[in-house]
Amino acid sequence: MKFDELQSVWNSQNDGRRLTVDSETLRKILKRSHRQFTSTIFWRDLRETVAALFVVAWIVWSRQIGWGPIVLAVSVVVSTGFLLVDRWRHRSKTVEKDECLENQIQSSLFDVNHQIWLLRNVHWLLVPLVVGWSCCLVWGVMRIREPGMTFYILLTIYAACALGFFYFVYLLNQKAVKKDLEPRRAELESLLATLRSET
Repeated sequence: MKFDELQSVWNSQNDGRRLTVDSETLRKILKRSHRQFTSTIFWRDLRETVAALFVVAWIVWSRQIGWGPIVLAVSVVVSTGFLLVDRWRHRSKTVEKDECLENQIQSSLFDVNHQIWLLRNVHWLLVPLVVGWSCCLVWGVMRIREPGMTFYILLTIYAACALGFFYFVYLLNQKAVKKDLEPRRAELESLLATLRSET
């Protein structure tokens, strides 16, 4: 008997055993998983907000008020403000204990899809920061009276490193989508399809 024939015979065997999971247990697992997911998103947003406040406070504290630092502060406030408004608009509703399993899965799926959309479009959050940082850098260069060649070389290296950092942040977000969010979405969609087919 060839391997393919053996495999087809093996796959055709059905001994009647089927794994059944209590719906209440599944509901608890889904609720815990969703709570962990929203907690991760909350702490990420909190870290980014604190970092933004630190940058704005540093600009105010250093008293380097000119058009460059002001543009940087505004760009930081715009990016962070977008994140906070987006989080407020798409805050997930709390899932009630007696809410049906399908609604819990759909709620989790909605949150995952929204995070995928947000991270895939993270460049729209990074563009204002790049513009603000570039304006601040140009403003700083314009204040130097007679910069030498070494200064311009260091400035070019610094600008390349900063742009590389922004690109790295973009790639990191895309990796998070592929590694974490898309498999999570596939699991939820599969679970939802199985639940619907059985009901």
